[in-house]
Amino acid sequence: MSIDTQLFTSQNLYLTAVDAEACAPIFARWTEDLDFAEGFSNLPPTSLRVDEMKKRLEEMIKEAAHEGTSYFFAVHLKADDAVIGYVHIKWILWNNGTGQLKLDLPEGNVLNEHGLEALRLALQFIFDELNLSRVAMVFSENRQDLRALAEAAGMQLEVRQRERFFRHGRYWDGLMYGILGDEWLGTTLEVHP
Repeated sequence: MSIDTQLFTSQNLYLTAVDAEACAPIFARWTEDLDFAEGFSNLPPTSLRVDEMKKRLEEMIKEAAHEGTSYFFAVHLKADDAVIGYVHIKWILWNNGTGQLKLDLPEGNVLNEHGLEALRLALQFIFDELNLSRVAMVFSENRQDLRALAEAAGMQLEVRQRERFFRHGRYWDGLMYGILGDEWLGTTLEVHP
């Protein structure tokens, strides 16, 4: 990373801290999609009203600020400033230099169009700014889109947990994909605005 590298900006996207007031209507609309609702929280999936989502977002933001072990970003399109998803870096263990990454761009084909760019932005922040040594993504094996995205970013399948997630009426294995800081630095995936 050079001194000119933009941490929160890429060619088509930028990251901001999640604003609960502004993001609640958008995120609440996304909970109407069962895939988003199931992955957003560990609670039973349900569609949320705007006030319920605002409360959840405020709790997540407060937890991030209080404990210092997570970061929560909204992903925006540069073209129109629209919020198209989120990046949640959580469960950071500073003493071990590790953390977990959650990325979701739930509407339409947005994950296919902008997912790799958003993931690159997140990884750049994780390794170049937070100086973590390792990060992992965990998701249900039915999310082939996330699997392809993780592999495209150089992440490797590290763990398969049998029947970890219940989605769409059946159990699916949980997949953990990880990447080390040295592996990230060895890629040509650095983001350039």
